[in-house]
Amino acid sequence: MSLQEVWSSLPLERRQDTERGLYWIIVGPAITRLFVKDAPPEGCVSTIRELEIIFQQSESELAEPQHWSNIFRELRTAFSPLATRETIQGQIQTLPEDEAHLRLLLYLALSRTPNATVSEICGAQAATFEFLLRQRSITQLMVEDMIIYLLRYWTEAAKNQGFALRNPQLFRRAVSVLQQPMLSNVAALLRLAAYETGTQLGESLHQNLIKAADTSSERNSTSP
Repeated sequence: MSLQEVWSSLPLERRQDTERGLYWIIVGPAITRLFVKDAPPEGCVSTIRELEIIFQQSESELAEPQHWSNIFRELRTAFSPLATRETIQGQIQTLPEDEAHLRLLLYLALSRTPNATVSEICGAQAATFEFLLRQRSITQLMVEDMIIYLLRYWTEAAKNQGFALRNPQLFRRAVSVLQQPMLSNVAALLRLAAYETGTQLGESLHQNLIKAADTSSERNSTSP
């Protein structure tokens, strides 16, 4: 019996669960790596389209081809050079509750739109990072990328967007001592950024960031 026959013989539900794991192994890390590379919107859309073609080429073996088609359509819209804050907020609001994995990347796309406020960016980043931490057993690659990206983003914000902060000098000093790429540093930085930008974080999100910022509970950093 061939591998394809073995796969086809599995119950549909089992194939669906296995396939959805590809999101955290392939799709999610591909997107977060674009943030690390500071890829422009055109580069993001190009990568999303390449991923879509790969999945289309295996469409006959997929248990949920329409599911993947929907994901890539939403991502192309959200990361398009024409996307606005309002466009992506509309996408997020209409997502079903069980599409948390897609909502995660839409929040990241929202944080990159030109007309998003610093407070909206901070909130989107905090929600994304907290979710990745809670699902760390399957999101480790994305966590590592986001640690690098968020440290860089807020270092640049401290230098160039002091007008949007309550106490820019204090924030710059804090950023300067939180440069080591560790979960605890990024969690602490996001909490501080929320205060400085007047961002209201939900109680659960806030408490989870506090736990992550506790170095005594940190398991490891981005280093192997």
